[in-house]
This record gives sequence, C-alpha cells and structure tokens, in this order.
Amino acid sequence: MTVAQNCLACGAPIAQPPGSGRRRRWCGDACRSRGRRASIANFRALVCSLIGGRETPAKVGAALAALSDGDFALPDSPDEAVLESLAEAHVLAEKFRRVAAVARPEVAALCDELGDDLAAALEHFFAPEAAVRVTFSATDEAAQAQ
Repeated sequence: MTVAQNCLACGAPIAQPPGSGRRRRWCGDACRSRGRRASIANFRALVCSLIGGRETPAKVGAALAALSDGDFALPDSPDEAVLESLAEAHVLAEKFRRVAAVARPEVAALCDELGDDLAAALEHFFAPEAAVRVTFSATDEAAQAQ
C-alpha cells in the first residue's frame, strides 16, 4: 500500500513506497533545494532571536559559510579526522540534551529532539558492530599485505 504525503516545499502530493525506510519529503531536487535554503534561513533567524539581536543574520550566515567553505583545520590522518568528528558529534548531542533542560520553552523541545536524533544517527551509522567490522577488515588487509 502506498501512503501519500505532501511535499514540504510546494505541497504537491508525493507517493511513498511501501515498506520501511526513509520517507520522501520533497517532490524533486528543486523543492529539496528550496527546503534547504528555507531551513538555513530559519536557522539563522532562530539563532539571531536566541542571542537577542546581538548578532545580525549576515554574521551568522558568514560563520556558516566559513564552515561550508572548509575554513577549518582537519587532522592529517583521515581516520583521526573521523574519530575527532565523531567525538565532537557525541559531545554536541549531549550538549543539546542538557541545553534543552534550561532553554526557553519555544526551543527546549527542539534542542532535546535534536540531541536525541543526533545520538540515534551516530548509533545507527557508527554502532560498535560497525566499528568491529571496520577493525577486522583493516586487520585482514594488513595481514594480507605481509
């Protein structure tokens, strides 16, 4: 059975495939891009409202652009970069959960949900079983190289 849902950008109906899996939220690439731009604009406005107008949307936008332009240092080793990013993501998830307890009511639930979702995504994509598989495959490759 196909379940209908509407596109988050234009409202057009989207046929969802049966079964489990990620649900489609957009009817196409143009709406996905429009939704992403709106999400970034909403995030900037939220940040500005949270910090009481001490920063302008342009400054927040510049900070986000610096990150997306790669204006940050990564460790030389790709493995170290992944480990560092995972550690930072775990800390960030916990920080959002803790901030939710003291945040203004209009953002507390969002912070809590974001912390939970980030932790769940980390668990899903980087579960201990996945780490063991990677370790074994790396060990096997090293053994074969000798």
